[in-house]
Amino acid sequence: MNGCNEKSISYDYVICGGGTAGCVVARRLAENSNVTVCVIEAGPSDEGNDIIMDIRKWAELLGTQFDYNYSIEEQLYGNSKIRHSRAKILGGCSSHNSVIAFIAPAYDMDQWEKLGAYGWNSKTTKKYFNKVFEKVNLETIPPLNS
Repeated sequence: MNGCNEKSISYDYVICGGGTAGCVVARRLAENSNVTVCVIEAGPSDEGNDIIMDIRKWAELLGTQFDYNYSIEEQLYGNSKIRHSRAKILGGCSSHNSVIAFIAPAYDMDQWEKLGAYGWNSKTTKKYFNKVFEKVNLETIPPLNS
C-alpha cells in the first residue's frame, strides 16, 4: 500500500463524498447506534472556518480551494463561460452556497402524493425536512495516510 501506514480500521458503512447527500445518508445510517459509519471527503471541514461559516462571504469561495470550479462544455450557440461551482468541503454545496435549505410547501407535497408519490405527503415528510435544521456534532480523525 503505497503511502499508507499499517493501521487498519473497519466500518459497517463507508460513504464516499461528504457533500449534502453523503452527509444526509451518513446521518441517517448513524441513527442506528449498532453500526459505524465513515465519511470520506476530499475537502476540509467547514467547522470553525470563518470564511465558510459567514454566509455573507459565500461568493468569495468561488474559484478557491473550496470549489471544484467546473466549467461547462463549449456551446455552439450561447455562453460557454458558465461556471458550475461544486463545493470541495465537508457539507458540500450546503456549506459552500450560502447554506440555503427549503421546506417544501405542504400543498405541493400533498399534490405530489395525489399524483402517485405515495407516502410523500406533507405530514409524513415533515419530520425529515425538520432534520435538516438539527445541529450535528462531528468527530474527526486524522487521515490514515498523512
